[in-house]
Amino acid sequence: MNFKKNLQTNFLKHTINTIWYVGLAVGIFLVITVFVFNIAVISNWNIKFPTISIWMNDHTYQFNTKYVEVRRLYNIESYYMGKEFFKETLKKSSTPLYRKAKESLYNITLTAPKSVNWDSIIGNPPTALWMIMEFRKEHYTQEKVYERRGVDYALIRYFPFFYISLSAYITLIVLFSLIIIFNTRKIFLTIFTNSVFTKGNAVRIKFIAIYTLLAEFVRLFTSWWINYSSGSRYPDIPFSFFLSWKDIHYELIFIGIILLLISAILQSGSSIKEEIDLTV
Repeated sequence: MNFKKNLQTNFLKHTINTIWYVGLAVGIFLVITVFVFNIAVISNWNIKFPTISIWMNDHTYQFNTKYVEVRRLYNIESYYMGKEFFKETLKKSSTPLYRKAKESLYNITLTAPKSVNWDSIIGNPPTALWMIMEFRKEHYTQEKVYERRGVDYALIRYFPFFYISLSAYITLIVLFSLIIIFNTRKIFLTIFTNSVFTKGNAVRIKFIAIYTLLAEFVRLFTSWWINYSSGSRYPDIPFSFFLSWKDIHYELIFIGIILLLISAILQSGSSIKEEIDLTV
């Protein structure tokens, strides 16, 4: 019976430790990937990097080491989503940068109309050319009054607020996650020594709660900063971006608050237990 119990205990210990070391390895891999990505962007290193898509508060960003696409979902109709849209709009208006960005991000080949001599204008077009409106005013929905593109493209190295902020966010989330996993591991390991209800575990639970709340705060701030910065690139068009209540992950806030309460109760209980043990 003891042999079976010891076997189960060792299995659980190895499982908990494996989760920690796997999480640590994944975290290190993500940080290294972020570092390589930033080096590739800054140095214009021609490295094969997968196209990544993220969603941030009614904005979607699709990017690789060369280009970034911004879709303002409140500003663009569903008709304009997908590859077919890009094939159609190419015939209307598309700079060489936009065409190359679409081809790179969506892994498609867009055949230019014969009337346009792309070879004569391909290169690094001036900034003014990047700002050419690709959508007319009548293409917008009624939710926004300013004439801002529903879809925007740029070379990602000219979006430092995007890739630097996103890199900092990923690095912080990795750090917070490792702290949470590490403290959770420590708590589970105390089960095997029958020392769960201690001040040490109360402090560990508090750390988990604090870093859970911090992760949500960092996510909200990063989303706001990136969306605000991407919309403020045009100084001649007034712009403001505010987070709404629906952008908050209330489940994380709830978990953080509950864990803080459990930590306080556990700390109080462990203090009472220590006093009882001393009197005895």
